[in-house]
Amino acid sequence: MKQTLQEIKDKIAAASGLEAGRKAELTELVDKLYTELEDLARTDRVRAENVSGLARASATEAVEGHSQEDLGSALDGLSGAVEQLEASHPRIVAVVNRICNMLSDIGI
Repeated sequence: MKQTLQEIKDKIAAASGLEAGRKAELTELVDKLYTELEDLARTDRVRAENVSGLARASATEAVEGHSQEDLGSALDGLSGAVEQLEASHPRIVAVVNRICNMLSDIGI
């Protein structure tokens, strides 16, 4: 899981279409997501790894400029996984929602 989230941070750092401030904010959110997923992994490692993998897929689609359809599909998968955690892990939901909102705000 840590490696997966590091891959997301690497993709953000390498993204040419993002300004430095947005990169820093997204990187900070990924760090927060890692902290929250580590807490989740103590009780449900499979679900934590699932959210981590879906976050990586969404970030890859977003920063590599894939089609809106591919990005929408990746975000739908992430959203569905996060919805299942809404009651038990609201901080994970909040962090993922912030990441998705940031990507939406910058037109991704």
